[in-house]
Amino acid sequence: MSADWEVHVDRIATHGRVSVVTIARESRRNALCVELCRELEVRLRTEAMREDAGAVVVTGAPPAFCAGADFGDFDAGPGRGGFVQAFNTLLDTIARAPVPVVALVEGPALGAGCQIVAQCDLGVASETATFGITAARIGLQIDMVNVNRLVCEVGPGAARRLLLTGDVVDASEAHRLGLVDRVVPPDDARASALEWAAEIAGRAPLSVRGHKAAIRAVVDGWWLPEDAGTYRSAVEASLRTFLSADLREGLAAFSERRPPDFRGH
Repeated sequence: MSADWEVHVDRIATHGRVSVVTIARESRRNALCVELCRELEVRLRTEAMREDAGAVVVTGAPPAFCAGADFGDFDAGPGRGGFVQAFNTLLDTIARAPVPVVALVEGPALGAGCQIVAQCDLGVASETATFGITAARIGLQIDMVNVNRLVCEVGPGAARRLLLTGDVVDASEAHRLGLVDRVVPPDDARASALEWAAEIAGRAPLSVRGHKAAIRAVVDGWWLPEDAGTYRSAVEASLRTFLSADLREGLAAFSERRPPDFRGH
């Protein structure tokens, strides 16, 4: 059976050294499965490593940026059927790409999609875009490495707002939280993102690449080390949620469009 997804790459001649990488899985609102994560990572890395690359724009085919992870692709083991490694490699590729990565957000950016936006260097959102990490609504705890990423990128206050409430917020609130840098009318979103990426690509390459690498070095210094006891405890807590009755109840409630009945186990 053929895959129900694609990753499109467009090199925009009219915007200089800019590539646009598009997640295309419209039937699932661009939800990420393992193989889609891997292909997206390869395409992003390939475009960012081009000798003449100036910036990469990542976006989703309408009507969504990315609705999150495809839970049908998971299993109950530590690697969640390979998703954890594939998704974390994708985020690491964005973080360590030599050129800036700009998120163009039209429609929902939820769960894994919101985490992609947070990891991008810059973000442009349509006024109709929405954002959220809804793990607390279904009984899930995201991986410690991605809590680390989120706190380092948007700060502890914004991370609390997203993770403790599970709220879905509008574009203006996402801008206030630091998830995106510009909010524009829907009809202007794509043009705005491409024009901004082209402006950045037109700056001095050594300066832009050097500044991104220097910022990454500072952010890496903020990370809680993996050998810390608190880090290990959080990893274990995250795994427990994947094995919990609450997660099974949360997913069932979501599917059945009813309030979940969480029991704390």
